Amino acid sequence: MKRLATILLLIAAFMSIAFAQSPVSSRGRRKPVDMQGNDAYSVKYQDTTALCLVGNVMFYHNGTIITCDSAVRYSEKHMECFRNVLINKDSLYVYGDRAEYNGETNMAYVFSPLIKVVDGDATMYTYTFSFNTLENVGRFGGGAIVTKGDNRLEAERGYYYADSSVVICGDAVEMQDSQYKLKSDSVVYNLDTDVASFATDTYIWNEKGEMVNAM
Repeated sequence: MKRLATILLLIAAFMSIAFAQSPVSSRGRRKPVDMQGNDAYSVKYQDTTALCLVGNVMFYHNGTIITCDSAVRYSEKHMECFRNVLINKDSLYVYGDRAEYNGETNMAYVFSPLIKVVDGDATMYTYTFSFNTLENVGRFGGGAIVTKGDNRLEAERGYYYADSSVVICGDAVEMQDSQYKLKSDSVVYNLDTDVASFATDTYIWNEKGEMVNAM
């Protein structure tokens, strides 16, 4: 078993070097999912075998790094990560207990009682979160809270566009700071500029309790 683990680790190291030396693929081209871990062994999975990695596990795909305590790689582009899961691309960090990644669709699905998403000074807490590592677009649902400085935004669901730092929120959206409170069906919030825009029926209150209805 130790000999098998050593061979697998050597293969993983060789694959890592080969991928690093390969030309950068175009945005639309599917690239391999690189991997590494302290230890590795194979287990029977359905009619084939899966590769288990334990200790400082890391996957790399589309410029995204996924780390965890342990993982099971079911195929070249399908894996499941367990405990202390962290997904990082550029300034985006997603924290969860478990994650599934499909390299064919470029989709990472994160699971945890409460998922934490951090991008610069902005932090989101939500209950469901998925992230497309190629398009750099996240989707959240089940309720979410986004905070940045004094701004606090609550919404049932929405999308996060990492490239433009824009959050598009829908259903029971509330936003507030020390000077105002806003309620709307949908809000587009730019995290870089702190500008919120809306296109549906919206109610805004100032610090004096005066209300404005905008449509």
